Amino acid sequence: MQVMFVVGLERTLRPLDDSMPQGTTRVGLQDDETFVGSAAWMADNFDELERRLAGAGHRLRRHKCGVWAPGYDDLADHDLPDDLKRLARMIPRKLKRIELLGSDANADYATHATAAPDLSEHATERAHTAQLTINAAVKLANAHTDKKSYPKAWTLLQKSAAHALDYDIRITPPEAMAAVLARHAAALKQALGQLLGAPLSQNTWRRAALPGHLGGLAIRAGGPLTLAHAAYWASYDLHSAILPGLAEALGRPVQPVHPEEHFARRSREALSAAGVQVEPRASVELTAGARRALEATPWHLDTKPELVCKARPLTDDQRQAPPSICRQAAFNKLLARICAGLETVEASRLWSAATKQDATAMVSAGGPGTGSTWSGTYRSPHELLQNAHWRVATASRIGVDMTTPHAVCQLTTGTGSAGEVCGRPLRPSLHHHEVCKQGAAHLRPHRNLATTLAALIRRAGGTADVERYVPELYDHVGEGAERHVRVAIMDVVAHFPGTLSQKWLDVTVRSAHAERYERAKATPGLAARTAEGEKHARYGDQVVPVVFEALGRLGSEGADALRTLVSAAAAAAACSPHAVGRWRAELERAVLYSVADNHLRSLGLACSPCTTHAQRPPAQGRQLGPPAQGRQLGD
Repeated sequence: MQVMFVVGLERTLRPLDDSMPQGTTRVGLQDDETFVGSAAWMADNFDELERRLAGAGHRLRRHKCGVWAPGYDDLADHDLPDDLKRLARMIPRKLKRIELLGSDANADYATHATAAPDLSEHATERAHTAQLTINAAVKLANAHTDKKSYPKAWTLLQKSAAHALDYDIRITPPEAMAAVLARHAAALKQALGQLLGAPLSQNTWRRAALPGHLGGLAIRAGGPLTLAHAAYWASYDLHSAILPGLAEALGRPVQPVHPEEHFARRSREALSAAGVQVEPRASVELTAGARRALEATPWHLDTKPELVCKARPLTDDQRQAPPSICRQAAFNKLLARICAGLETVEASRLWSAATKQDATAMVSAGGPGTGSTWSGTYRSPHELLQNAHWRVATASRIGVDMTTPHAVCQLTTGTGSAGEVCGRPLRPSLHHHEVCKQGAAHLRPHRNLATTLAALIRRAGGTADVERYVPELYDHVGEGAERHVRVAIMDVVAHFPGTLSQKWLDVTVRSAHAERYERAKATPGLAARTAEGEKHARYGDQVVPVVFEALGRLGSEGADALRTLVSAAAAAAACSPHAVGRWRAELERAVLYSVADNHLRSLGLACSPCTTHAQRPPAQGRQLGPPAQGRQLGD
């Protein structure tokens, strides 16, 4: 019976299709019909529609009909255009939304159209689901089920919860998303603060939102509303060209979308105000003001301003993919270019307003390829830092103070209670543990870096000797009776099958906060570059220095050395030629773990996560301040 009714309704209404003007169409589902288009045509033909239905045995109930003109929601009935006013006198006028298909009683098919600001309804639901994920991540961390629950919780936040609204910001006007995005970012900020055990300031959260190469944690949801403008514009720009064809296929031909269309224009203006100028056809560049601001910071030495938003062509595989996949790849690249500009401008502003200590930390924690400890994808749990080490490494990276008032350094020259305690205050500097020379603890990052590099080489099929004498590098020093041979010991001597030469690698870890690197704030990689120069002055150009800074930056010669080593291993068919990133990440984790371990030792937490300095045996030696109060940092 229902099918016969629908067929009869369709036969009755189909003759009206020929009289519809361009841009007017109808959509039907069962006994519901929706007309979209000209109010003038609808007002002129409404009585005819009612007569046709009555002639076919159908009764039109006007009180169940409705008319909605989204652009005039703010106007009273008497202020409406004449055609819309006539139509509103025939059937009830709807505001803010209208029922399109189905009904509340037939919920499986019920569909409503709403004005643009109400499009955040689905985003709100997804944000609520993300909140559940955030709560679960924090619960996982606080449950202490294993020694690596904190980095696991962070992975849930950074890889899942932070991206919960990625789809919505592509299709929803940013103004409609502002409240939802603000609540979502606040929830993520609070969760990160709970993981670190300290509330985050707004500037600290902004640093966390930066990508790894700019010294952040790559949690993009922590960024400003401009991220939503970037996603909306990228989606609009890439799809506006195909919209006329889609509209034509749906029976509603429209004029080609103009780039000055309302919401797109607003997004473009917002991006321009943030320092990124976008134009149709995927044109992206920094504004003149943003370029000048960038050139006044050290970030332009890592990436030239003209290369920040540079377009990168699609790969052959992407070009040969189906159109939908090709468009998705193009969208990702365009969004990445816009975000690169926004993030660089944000990093410039944060660096300019930061203290010398924080600015130095940002630069030392940045650099190409840095930050994979927080943004990388792990293949097994052994690649995760332990809870306490992850917390102090994360806090050092974004400038969260983990010390207590009057705390002093607990690094000692010996073991047990026999050694001399450093005792220097841990405030105001948050990086004393990187430069403290008390005892042998400061050598651990160096040893861990060397052994990790050697292990990578061996796993790739090569041989690696650690702390090996190299007679070819011996030289004579001194004069007269004091003249003697100075031996040369390389940290790692590598060799790969099929080659007839060794690679002499000398590794070291330097802190940009050391007093001798006065210009480290304004010079990216100054500590690493200085160390490379010292190695060459000592051994000559035959030795390749691999220098990490304590917060993760790798020196340029070290980056070249990794590419050379991976290429040699790939030539022997022992590893992938694309393994450079994995090697780089593993070495970074080794350095960060050792530096974090020294940080824990300096806090007096080397014995147990719950042991305070007051519970430790008294150490012999100078004490420059009251006892350090330990704090529980996790298992």
